Amino acid sequence: MPMILFRVDANSMLGLGHLRRCMSLALALKRQGAETHFVYGPSDLDCGRLLEAANLPSSPLPAATGDCLDDADCFVQAAAPLKPDWVVVDHYQIEASWHETIRQRLSCRVAVIDDLADRPLAPDA
Repeated sequence: MPMILFRVDANSMLGLGHLRRCMSLALALKRQGAETHFVYGPSDLDCGRLLEAANLPSSPLPAATGDCLDDADCFVQAAAPLKPDWVVVDHYQIEASWHETIRQRLSCRVAVIDDLADRPLAPDA
């Protein structure tokens, strides 16, 4: 059974679109037999409660500075014990260096959901 982690943020400025989109994907993956887990950044919304209501496990991201590579370090801390096979990223501030760091440090594949195409990306899918 593959373990698929999601890195997504939601807050009152960003809205819930990224989170809701990934929740739909996670529920579909669970129906196919995958294990899923969400790791999300600080928010003024109760992301944990939304995910819990959908029966989707989650963890808040340890505090990060907002820098992409700091975020990657914090994500690795939260994600390493879960041993993901895939990490799905739906985030406007995350770019290729983050993807490459995650791939190398967690020995996993990276999928990217992006609707801006305004920065370098390095997904496996």
